Amino acid sequence: MKVSTACNHLKKAKAWLRGLYSLTKTYHLTQKEMLDHKYNAEIKAIKKKCPSWVAHYLNGMSEVMFWNLYEYNFIWMLEYNGKIYFRWDELPEEGKEHFRKTGGSGNHYWKDTVDTDNPKHF
Repeated sequence: MKVSTACNHLKKAKAWLRGLYSLTKTYHLTQKEMLDHKYNAEIKAIKKKCPSWVAHYLNGMSEVMFWNLYEYNFIWMLEYNGKIYFRWDELPEEGKEHFRKTGGSGNHYWKDTVDTDNPKHF
């Protein structure tokens, strides 16, 4: 593949990747919804047909964008009996015992949905 062709594919994939993260943030998609989105399929197709440096570039870009989401848009919380807890020490004792026995853990939620009646997890 010519370098110019690979660069054109890279340019398209970068736009799809930015669009994917923008959609994820705007519509509070879950991680599964994000991974199943058609943009992700397009990006994977480009990675397969292009030289490895294109895939490495896109992987690095995606990783930076992913961790940016975690740093600025998510909060880790526990849910027990339909109630959300921000910290372990806020859980009632039976909740702590439940998590110890089941090995369950919390989940990441979109920060701007936490104060609503229906917080959305990632």
